[in-house]
Amino acid sequence: MISGLNIILILGFILIAGLSVWLTIVKFAKHESKILNGARFENLAPKYADGCSEGIETNVIIGKNGRYLIKYIRTDVADDELYKIKEETMIVGTNKRLSFPIGDWSNKISRVKYLPPKSEDLPSELKKTKLGKLYMKYTEDIDVENDEIKTIREGSIRKTNILQMLGDGELSSEQFDQQKNFTDNLIKLYTDKKYNNNGER
Repeated sequence: MISGLNIILILGFILIAGLSVWLTIVKFAKHESKILNGARFENLAPKYADGCSEGIETNVIIGKNGRYLIKYIRTDVADDELYKIKEETMIVGTNKRLSFPIGDWSNKISRVKYLPPKSEDLPSELKKTKLGKLYMKYTEDIDVENDEIKTIREGSIRKTNILQMLGDGELSSEQFDQQKNFTDNLIKLYTDKKYNNNGER
C-alpha cells in the first residue's frame, strides 16, 4: 500500500517533470520563428563558442573589417539540457563564414560552416584527418587573402591622405608620385606571392 508520503513524492516528481517540459516548450516557442528560418551551421572552432559545434543562426551582423557577429541557438545539447537553450553570441572572422543557400547543399535549409581564426585552432582530432588538413590549408589561404586585402585597403587610405595633402599644398607632385610608386609596389609585392606569371595560384 502506498503511503501518503510516497504519493506526495510521486506527485512532486510529476509536477517537476511537467514544469521542465513546459519551460522547454516555452523556450522553443519563443525562438520558433528564428529556428525555422535560421541557417544551420557547423562550427569548426568550438573552443571560441563555449564548445558549440553546431546550431541555428538567429541573426548575422557584419561588423568592422568584415567580421561577423553571429547570434545563434545551439543544437548540440543533451536531452536533459534542452531547458537551458538560449540565444548566444559568437564572432566569426572575415571571410570565415562559408554560406550555402537553399538548393545548393540542402533543398530545404541554408547551411553554413565557420572556419577558425587560425588553422591550428581546428579540433585536434580533426587536424589528423585528410579532411582536417584540407580545412587547415583553406583557412591558411583565406588568412593570406585577408592580409592582402588589408594591405590594399591601407594603401588606398594612404593614397587618399596623400591626395588631401597634395590638394592642401603640403605635398609636391613629385613627392606624390614617389609615395604612389611605393604604395603600388607594396601591393604588387603581396599579390605576386599569390599568383604566378600565368595568373594561377
